Order: sequence, then structure tokens, then C-alpha cells
Amino acid sequence: MITIAAVWLWAQASINMPQFFERAPVSLVTASSYGFYILGSTAASYLVLYKTGNREIITGFKVGATCFILSGFYYSLYSGVQRNLLTAMIISFPIGGFLGAYVRIQQDKRRIERSDVDDESTKEATGL
Repeated sequence: MITIAAVWLWAQASINMPQFFERAPVSLVTASSYGFYILGSTAASYLVLYKTGNREIITGFKVGATCFILSGFYYSLYSGVQRNLLTAMIISFPIGGFLGAYVRIQQDKRRIERSDVDDESTKEATGL
């Protein structure tokens, strides 16, 4: 749902602010599109790994693929799917899925390392 929300916001912005999109450089609009799609799938992947406790990168890619399928379906109903949009989504969603999974896995590693250090400190302080 988070990915669809990011895609929906971007679609609404393009519909409701056509003067901005007509005046803005194509490279800015393209980079912004990739950014929105990456941000949406990163958040979705991070939250899926957080809630499930999964610690695998492949899960992030699966979330990215699911985001691509759902967003492609949404765009096909809403405005039709163009090749450029499809290309942006097929590149951005797996990248975002990977980033979300990577960030979550790194957070788990740091948390585990901190708890190991705390356990050792406690043992040393108590003399066990």
C-alpha cells in the first residue's frame, strides 16, 4: 500500500500540476519519478522485513517485484502504461526493495552487536 501511495501521489501531482511538468526539464521529472518509486518500494520492503523478522535480501527483491506488479496494474487502470513509465518502474522498484532490505538487515546486525557488547560488559562488571 505504501508503494501505491507514492505512485498515486506522483500521478496526482502530474495530473493536477501540468504547468510544472510542462516547464520542468525532462531530466528533473525523470529523476523525480525514479526517486518516488525507489522511496515507495524502499519503505515497503523495510516494513515487510521489520514486521516479518525476515533477514534476507531476496525478500526485498520479492517486495520490489510485487510493488512493480501492483503499480503496473494501478497505472494500467488509471492512465495506461507507457514504455518509459514501465522502464522506470521495473528499474526503481527492485532497487528500492533491495535498499529497504539492506537497511533493515544492517539495523538488525548493529542491534545484535550492541546487545553482545552489553552482555559482555555486564558479565565483566558482575565478575561472572
